[in-house]
Amino acid sequence: MNALTDLGRLPALELADWAFRHNPALIPVAGAPVLEMPEHVVDAVRVSASRTHPRETQGALSLRHAIAAMVRERDGVCVDPEHELLVAHGATHALSVCLGSVCSPGDEIIVPAPSYFFDGPIARAGAVPRHVAGTPGEAWALDIAGIEAAVTARTRAILLCNPVNPTGRVLTSAELRAVIRIAGRHGALVIVDESFSHFVYDGAFVPISGFREEYPELVSVQSLTKNYAFASWRVGYLVASAERIRTATRCLEWEAIHVGAVPQAAAEAALTGPRDWIDQAIGQYPAKRSMMVGILRDAGFPVVTPAGGVAAFADFSVTGLRGHELERHLVDLGILALAGDRFHGPANHARMLFGGDFSAIESTGHALMASRTGLRTGH
Repeated sequence: MNALTDLGRLPALELADWAFRHNPALIPVAGAPVLEMPEHVVDAVRVSASRTHPRETQGALSLRHAIAAMVRERDGVCVDPEHELLVAHGATHALSVCLGSVCSPGDEIIVPAPSYFFDGPIARAGAVPRHVAGTPGEAWALDIAGIEAAVTARTRAILLCNPVNPTGRVLTSAELRAVIRIAGRHGALVIVDESFSHFVYDGAFVPISGFREEYPELVSVQSLTKNYAFASWRVGYLVASAERIRTATRCLEWEAIHVGAVPQAAAEAALTGPRDWIDQAIGQYPAKRSMMVGILRDAGFPVVTPAGGVAAFADFSVTGLRGHELERHLVDLGILALAGDRFHGPANHARMLFGGDFSAIESTGHALMASRTGLRTGH
């Protein structure tokens, strides 16, 4: 058994497969938007599918130019599309080729927790995660002292998520700069999964690439899955120094040769065409967040209001349930939610997605209130 095999399946997929067999009447919760593609994207797919395309391991240059233009407009960061961008099969693949290109067996990756399922890509690269726990008392802020204390001679990178999945924490400039200073003192990379960068409701999204003049060893991992409802197409990308992109490109070449031309054409159309179809969907998320937070609190489950992302990380300790038992309890109620220990966080918490229809959020509330009534009466 190797480290990757020992991990088992991706937690979200594993739970979903079991839950739908156990309770086919699950409430249709969702995270990122699930939308039909607009006509301009469909048209681009039709044209691309009818043509032949060169193999470009780094990604179609026209798509890289479109990404660079979007990054410049949104983040105010200038990226060289020819040397500082790499297109991959989604954010997880982008992270995997990044780690695979820089890690040696036994290297350590510091991961503030709770955080997304980074253990798989880390194990695949032969490295070892070192998790640093945060607390809800500080709105899940990074434990900067804990991160520094976790650094060893084997530390290769500090891996962050911004906004944080599952807590919804939006990292501040001060937090990011503090992590960069730690990395600089120890010669480590700072890698940030910024897949939910368009889902920020309080404060402002601060891109890690904006600090490149202060410290060059920075990597941004991005995905169109969340920001452009591209789950079916699997397109993501890396933004990093030219040297990092060269090594990651070689890694991707051995893994997949290149990303398919048709998904890349769809991505380019989504980035360069009208945005009303996706902006309208994302624009509903602040109201969905408020609705879910209100429901959780009314039902007696404390929660830190997420500043970004698509989920609320609620405290279910009043149930006395933890981990798998908490997940099973919620599935029995019709709610698909991962327990906090899946994210290396507290097992008595659960990630409550609020990206579905308002009616699904309302149904979640009814189920939670019924559960709380049962708890109060001893049933």
